[in-house]
Amino acid sequence: MSDNQTILTSVNLDLDLAKENFKKKRTRINFIMNIKFAQAAQFQGNYKLALNKLEQSKIILKKNIADLKIIWNHCYLKTHLARAKFNSNDSNKSLDIFFKAKNLKQIVSFENKDQFLLRKDFHQENQLLHSEFCKFLIDSFMASQNNDTNYFDDLTEHTIKQRNQLAEYLNVKEANDLVNLKVTVDLLMKKGVESLTEIEHELKGSLELALYCDYFLRLVENEENTQKILLTETYIKTDYPAMIVKQLLNSIRLNSYEARQRFPRLLQIVELYTNQTIDIFIKSVS
Repeated sequence: MSDNQTILTSVNLDLDLAKENFKKKRTRINFIMNIKFAQAAQFQGNYKLALNKLEQSKIILKKNIADLKIIWNHCYLKTHLARAKFNSNDSNKSLDIFFKAKNLKQIVSFENKDQFLLRKDFHQENQLLHSEFCKFLIDSFMASQNNDTNYFDDLTEHTIKQRNQLAEYLNVKEANDLVNLKVTVDLLMKKGVESLTEIEHELKGSLELALYCDYFLRLVENEENTQKILLTETYIKTDYPAMIVKQLLNSIRLNSYEARQRFPRLLQIVELYTNQTIDIFIKSVS
């Protein structure tokens, strides 16, 4: 082979490589654009359009691009969670929408994949979603109870499947244990706290852990709240104040504006739950 032929072959190989790289970049850009459209539609409450965009982008996922699959999964989960929340005035309908999307199976589908484990942002996003799922389910079950109906009282084939999803998600051996909504709510609350504790060293995780705990603490503090019957008041008032104070102070150290805005609430908790919080507060501010 002459020198000219060798050079020409090398150039052709370089062009082929450049074309392949261009195709990959174009594929990635098209995918991200569809995800952005889906997110915008979700924000506007147009869930049908959001899901259509997600369906369109699914074709790209057949190419086995691991990180894009996780991005798609998170968008899918957030869209269905938003759909369910939109119907929160009817707790049973809201729960039905949530379970039909099989969110509890989807959220754990990538947790042991290499690409997921290597990306700190993917892990953080997943943990935040776990806590959002738990909070949504607890709120929905409490609303259902407040309407004098236990969501799992009437066990049809449909609700049995939903209860099985919950049991698997919460690592409960016997799904029958979840007939008691109070037990279910306790497990969901702990799941939410554990999920956020895994990322408490990050600003978002620390702040969300404080907000999550304070949300339920406020519920049990409200004497007029009839829904709190499902919450274990003693546990919340014993364990949550210290977590809230610790995480809010940590978030303030990490320069969170929202945490600084909640400083009056922090002082109120220290005053109301002095035994659990005063040592943490003094140590942090001294």
